[in-house]
Amino acid sequence: MSSISTVNNINLASSNNTISITPSTQTKHNHIYYKPNLLNGIKMLLGNISNIQGTFFARPIFLPSGVNGRLYLVFEDEPSSLIAYSLSSQEYSEKLALLSKTQKEKELMENMNNFKGEKKDIEENLIRANLLSRGRNDIVTRFRYDTFSNKVVLGCSTYYSKQFQALRSFFCGGEDEYVTSLSRCKLWNASGGKSGSTWSKTLDDRYILKQVSKTELSGFLEVAPLYFEYLSNAMFQQVPTILAKIFGIYTLRYESASKGLDETQHIIVMENLFYNKEITKKYDLKGSKRARYVRNADENEVLMDENLLEVAFTSPLWVDGVSKTTLQAAIWNDSLFLSSIGVMDYSLLVGVYPSKKMIVVGIIDYLRKYTWDKQLETWVKLVGGRGKIPTVISPRQYKIRFREAMGLYFVPVPNKFANLKYTQ
Repeated sequence: MSSISTVNNINLASSNNTISITPSTQTKHNHIYYKPNLLNGIKMLLGNISNIQGTFFARPIFLPSGVNGRLYLVFEDEPSSLIAYSLSSQEYSEKLALLSKTQKEKELMENMNNFKGEKKDIEENLIRANLLSRGRNDIVTRFRYDTFSNKVVLGCSTYYSKQFQALRSFFCGGEDEYVTSLSRCKLWNASGGKSGSTWSKTLDDRYILKQVSKTELSGFLEVAPLYFEYLSNAMFQQVPTILAKIFGIYTLRYESASKGLDETQHIIVMENLFYNKEITKKYDLKGSKRARYVRNADENEVLMDENLLEVAFTSPLWVDGVSKTTLQAAIWNDSLFLSSIGVMDYSLLVGVYPSKKMIVVGIIDYLRKYTWDKQLETWVKLVGGRGKIPTVISPRQYKIRFREAMGLYFVPVPNKFANLKYTQ
């Protein structure tokens, strides 16, 4: 694939003063899936299940094997396992094939048949066309698991299935790798936020799952075509961006009459910016000074704006001049896009990666739209905020404040080509 202008890794100021712009693609990994005839392997797996603590059931649910005989176990306390099973199921594959056929006939093949070039170019053209498709392409799957004492119905709604699959084919090494990563996850205590959301992380550490509200889900689905269009521009027109990518959004349903369980979860799957990186210090930055200080933080705590300002004179975030310019361009692009779709209260997640002399950055939590309740919250905080501007403000105000603050947080170091003038 061609290079993408996502700027997630930037160099700390160093002697060579060079910038490192790399795609935030996930490194390929080795993973296994299970076939029905490998009963001994499954028994060995069950022997290790007790090591993963859950909230509902300790044992897995066995469902029929999926495409090409693949069998993923479903754990009701591991939402990613149900997503993995659904994406590998025969039902999902058949529904996706129907969508693909329709799209190729109506949207893609007219342009692709006359396209001559290398295979890579054809693949990228297909990815671009799928990303820019305006159809929802939602797929709903349902699975039933019956025993003598219990009947369980599981459901998974996959939104914008073709668009997200195109995105994953570019970044995730293909659908198989994505699915096998999602096959197991564990609860994760994410610090630095106040949303109260439930977080999980895949066992291979590649993806993060966040449970979101129905309002956040609906808000994203409304603007999803614009999100895919924006990422397409970054991927194929070299538009700098540091948005932490969302690779899938799902609604999961668990029903069990005997256990009195009827639960719905809305889940987003996003990249782990710090995957396979030795991060020593983390910051969650919003550009606000209101309630943005972590007291008595331990070494694993995510720090905030006021913590950074506290050490700004002794340990600033030095970056070389080229990195600063590229980062600032990405921040301006992303904040303009998020403001245009009515989103605010996002953060810049920063990780210091000293062994590589790098800073890893990405804009996260960009699902929150500025609705009437947020306007009310802004007014209340303005009245009782003792002069401090609240975190929750209009998208336009948030964009301006975010740009200004991030411009100050990263301190550029002149290189040997800088035109410096000395005065006495």
